[in-house]
Amino acid sequence: MAAPDQTAELPTSDAGGTGSPAFAEPSIIDLVLCDHRNISTLFALFEVAAARKQEPHAGHVMQQHASALFQEIRLHSQAELDVLYPALEADAAGSTDNAVLALTCRDANQQVEADLLAVLASAGCALGGPAAASGAAGAGPGPDQLEAAVQRLQAHLSAHMVEEERMVLPRLAAALSPEDLIIMGKNFAAAKLAVSFLPEPSAAAGGVGSGKGVADKGRPVAAARTDTADASDQAMVE
Repeated sequence: MAAPDQTAELPTSDAGGTGSPAFAEPSIIDLVLCDHRNISTLFALFEVAAARKQEPHAGHVMQQHASALFQEIRLHSQAELDVLYPALEADAAGSTDNAVLALTCRDANQQVEADLLAVLASAGCALGGPAAASGAAGAGPGPDQLEAAVQRLQAHLSAHMVEEERMVLPRLAAALSPEDLIIMGKNFAAAKLAVSFLPEPSAAAGGVGSGKGVADKGRPVAAARTDTADASDQAMVE
């Protein structure tokens, strides 16, 4: 598997100060696993709120948790498309299994994109602004619709995360050095900084994604970005 040959520049932190302990830099495996645990926690929080959806203000709390899920998942998924899967594809010439696995992961991410759009619509959001009111004047989609949309998202994404942890991450750990995994981790973090939160219009029209803004592999993510609608530059070169 080809090693990454560039490292994105990330903002530095002044936390700790002189004499603070030197912690090891996180690898891409550390960051992906951390994201997975955060996402699982957010799903659990949403479930707690949904169980109390008949109580006053519960619908608003569900919307807040759905919004947090949308942000966390979109950042994570786009960074994977930019950094994680290209690492598998770079080794496709030597491993048909890796090429198939990368394609499977990309397909799963497109399904997640469609599910995210459904969550947005069910939470009272839509491309271009608030969703049209349904039912009584000023009333948006109800908590039952939002709960169903989040459950569909959770079912697809949970299976995808298990596949990554069982198949993708072990292959990276076996193929790359600790130093290369840290470089990939920096590129993964940088890719998140370049993500657009505007969903793709093609997905809103009924598809699961056009590929643009999802897997545009033509440019390095470390480069300055002027078009925020294209949220998927390649963060790692072969």
